[in-house]
Amino acid sequence: IRQSFKATIVNYIGMLLGAFNIIILFPLVLTSTQIGLIRLLFDVALLFATFAQLGISVTMVRFFPFFKDKENKHNGYFFFTIAQPLVGFILTCTLVLLFKDSIINKYTANSPLFVDYFYWLFPLAFFTLFLIYFETVSSLVSRIVIPKLIREVFVRVLVILSLILFYFKTIEFSTLVIIQIAIYLIALIANYIYASRMIEISLKPNFKIFTKSFKKEVATYTSFTIVSSLSGMIVASIVTLMLGAQEGLASTGVWSISLFVALFIDSPHRAIISITTPILSEALSENNFDKVKDIASRTSSIQFLISSLIYLCVVANIDNLFTFMPNGDEFRTGTSVIILVGAAKLIEMISGLNSPIIGFKYFRFALFFSVIVATVSITTNFYFIPKYSIKGAAIATLLTTAIVHGIMHIFLAWRFKFTPINKGILYTLILMLLLFGLNAFLPQMGHPIIDTFIRCSVLSGLYIFIAYRIKISSEINDQIDNLLVLAKEKFNKE
Repeated sequence: IRQSFKATIVNYIGMLLGAFNIIILFPLVLTSTQIGLIRLLFDVALLFATFAQLGISVTMVRFFPFFKDKENKHNGYFFFTIAQPLVGFILTCTLVLLFKDSIINKYTANSPLFVDYFYWLFPLAFFTLFLIYFETVSSLVSRIVIPKLIREVFVRVLVILSLILFYFKTIEFSTLVIIQIAIYLIALIANYIYASRMIEISLKPNFKIFTKSFKKEVATYTSFTIVSSLSGMIVASIVTLMLGAQEGLASTGVWSISLFVALFIDSPHRAIISITTPILSEALSENNFDKVKDIASRTSSIQFLISSLIYLCVVANIDNLFTFMPNGDEFRTGTSVIILVGAAKLIEMISGLNSPIIGFKYFRFALFFSVIVATVSITTNFYFIPKYSIKGAAIATLLTTAIVHGIMHIFLAWRFKFTPINKGILYTLILMLLLFGLNAFLPQMGHPIIDTFIRCSVLSGLYIFIAYRIKISSEINDQIDNLLVLAKEKFNKE
């Protein structure tokens, strides 16, 4: 709870900085085509890095309990884990260069600017790959706050500084792109320094730990997670890739702005998942299914409660958002993206830890789910994007999420006799819908910033008060009670 609470605070500081970047600075400083280029570069590099990982992030968390031994320097665990992404990066570079002409031909007509920066994908992918690696290393010892601070705050502050330099014509656009890539190198170095202080990163391997049966288990699990990870990244990147190739960088820019706003909704999940996944892995390795169910159920309630409040405030203020955004009319077509992708994120919040539970315990089924999600995502995007452009991409995202997570719920109900859906989630859903109804009757307050402040204050105030009174989440209530006690003690002292 402590680590997740701190990480959530860092996430929201980062999201506020990101909101300033994406909603204010990017539309003010860059054209939609330039925004689309940066988004496409970073999404393709992330896809590149995910493939190069060869599933290492999931494998590290899954098998660390078997290597964990501080006195023996964790049996050289990091020798084995760092070799895997290095080999993966070399293989991926080779594949990308072999198919370079085919890749470039896809983007030459609608996104020629992307072709000009093609070779910058390689260093960006390398920095992204090992940034993820050292973030995972820190999570093994339940230390996620500083890595979050580096990625969510430090990186974004540097991005703001680079955009200011470009705005005042101190640097050219080409230099801006290179600086933003270099920022990830700085973040990688910072994460390495922190991780090496939290846990001894020994590269002296202990091959004796690999019994014949254990080698088979690791090899099998890794093979499945490679495919699963790649499928997940295809789903995350396919819209940007397709919009860039079919609709051009301008549509990609509008999508990226709208998607950022929608992704604000799942920030509680990103904070909670980092700290709960290693705990979940350990519980599953001990076959402690009661603990697994307890963690999954409570996580779902907390995530959905917080994310529903964010979704309520975001959707209630969409018109205000595009009104005070620089060049907002150019990006207003992204309204449907925010609503539909936001709804998809709420479905993911309900699922809580379904995906890692299946991935850790039933990884063969995880591969099956990955193939389903990739197939459904590709099919729906190929159908809806040509028809409705970015709105079609949002429809495809919502449909894919609903189908895949519905199957996950059925699977866990069958295998575990368990579902994370509980009365707290149902109460939260009812509360959110009632407050959406109330929002329709709230009058406009003139200036969009004033209206946003008043609307959010009224809706969030009622939401928190009612959620606290009916005790939707005991964890949230405990945190509020602790804050009230501290406030009372401070008041009595004064």
